[in-house]
Amino acid sequence: MPRRRHSAGFTLIEMIVAMVVAAIIVGFASMMVTTPIQSYLAQSRRAALSDSAETAMRALTSDIRRALPNSVRTGMNGTVRVLELIDVQYITQFRIAGTGDLMTIGSADNGFDTLNLVPVGVPTNGLRLVVGNRRDSDAANSAYRTNGASGVITPAGTNVDINAGLNHVNINPMFNFTQGSPNRRAYIIGNVTRYRCDPNTGELRRVRAQLNDNIDAGATIGPSELIASDISACSFQITDSTANHGGIVVVELMVTRNVDGNAENLRMLRQIPVENAT
Repeated sequence: MPRRRHSAGFTLIEMIVAMVVAAIIVGFASMMVTTPIQSYLAQSRRAALSDSAETAMRALTSDIRRALPNSVRTGMNGTVRVLELIDVQYITQFRIAGTGDLMTIGSADNGFDTLNLVPVGVPTNGLRLVVGNRRDSDAANSAYRTNGASGVITPAGTNVDINAGLNHVNINPMFNFTQGSPNRRAYIIGNVTRYRCDPNTGELRRVRAQLNDNIDAGATIGPSELIASDISACSFQITDSTANHGGIVVVELMVTRNVDGNAENLRMLRQIPVENAT
């Protein structure tokens, strides 16, 4: 009689067990791949938020440190938080004693000698000269003042003539600086740099503006520059100087981005020293 042959194969139970084991292996493999990817994406989002906030902080820090002493001021315009400062184009020092053309404080003067030679490239056209600027709250001695005379800034239209390679400044017509400078400094200034942070639009913008008594009121010069987006909250505060330190501008920004229905937040705080000594 011929022998009966048995076919080799898997039983149904063996196939089910194999499928279950394969599913478990695939699940573990998926977890091992998905978790690092999710972690990488989360780190990338945080890095993007940090970069946006850090870019804004660098711009603010650079402008504040170059500002005219006592010119940094903050305020609100509706829901918009505003920080303003006056740009410094050039700093020189004058003498009030000794020989030469001295700076006269308290009476009209048409010019003075500087301690240092003026380098090539110092802009003067349309700019103004400031000596002894005081805080914005001291309106009569603030460089922001436009609605009346100020004793610290030459009026618009005054010709401030500084020749490269010389150590003399001409002022025409002559001007009476009423406030002295402890450090004997005279500043050639430009325009106002204005930062406007609007949580409603999520934007922090920078613009150049004209001097004005009131914050956020001077006419803008040129286009508005977007510094940071996705800003959900912001604040500008100024702490007064003390015997131990100068003034400090405290800037706080909250950057928020929605990813797959989830809000990703980053809060950044920066304390920026501000020059108060004139």
